[in-house]
Amino acid sequence: VGDLSHADRYTYVPLLGIFIAITWGLAELGAQVPKLRYGLIAAAAIVIAALAIKTTRDISYWHDGVSISEHSIAVTGSNCLMERTLGETLYVQGRVDEAVEHLTRSVQDQPTDAALYDLGTIDLQQNKVVEATAYFQQALRYPGDEHMLAQIHNNLAVIEMQQGAFAEAEPHFKESLRLDPSSARHRVAYGWMLAKEARYDEAAAQFEEAVKSAPDAMAYFYLGSALEQQHKFDQATEAYRKTLVLAPNLQDRKSTRLNSSHITIS
Repeated sequence: VGDLSHADRYTYVPLLGIFIAITWGLAELGAQVPKLRYGLIAAAAIVIAALAIKTTRDISYWHDGVSISEHSIAVTGSNCLMERTLGETLYVQGRVDEAVEHLTRSVQDQPTDAALYDLGTIDLQQNKVVEATAYFQQALRYPGDEHMLAQIHNNLAVIEMQQGAFAEAEPHFKESLRLDPSSARHRVAYGWMLAKEARYDEAAAQFEEAVKSAPDAMAYFYLGSALEQQHKFDQATEAYRKTLVLAPNLQDRKSTRLNSSHITIS
């Protein structure tokens, strides 16, 4: 439900019984009072015609996310939810500058973790790391959905990790996994950092949990590498075998290195 705890769609099923009762009631009334029959028919025809006209008008802006959001803003004025929805839709369409404009308005109307996360993600994809970090940190001051918070903490962790600040990254990794323990992607990122610190047993534990949630070639490869570093060669071989099952083109495991470019931002 989230932001849409109030929406027209929640009335669709409950209103079915009411409309059936009204229809049957009017039909019964017409049967009992014949003089009202033609008046009721005329009234019904007028209502249907009016609804048809209204539907035709509504179709003009109910055909895509941008037109719906723009219409909503035109009717209600700027509001944080529709500005964010419009910004996210424009971003998906590749209209980045317009997306940033509406996401910024959303934050100005009412700061939310989701809008700040979106702005941070856009900045990060444009290599504006400082600005992105500021948005993610600000987003933490407006906690909402736990899954969203987990993504924000993971992003901050990856940014710190890619800058070599492992000590600063680890608390964010731990918090992201506390909030979303089933996230394989977050576990792989955390495991990669642990492996870089030569904490191979802890790294292997993270990779093992990751492949339980979502079997992935790179996760198995990292697991094999961590096990190999611990001289657990039989287990490492099995992990590498599963890597090749999932990614047959990865023929030479030695040609692949533990590289932070494989660690992605949520």
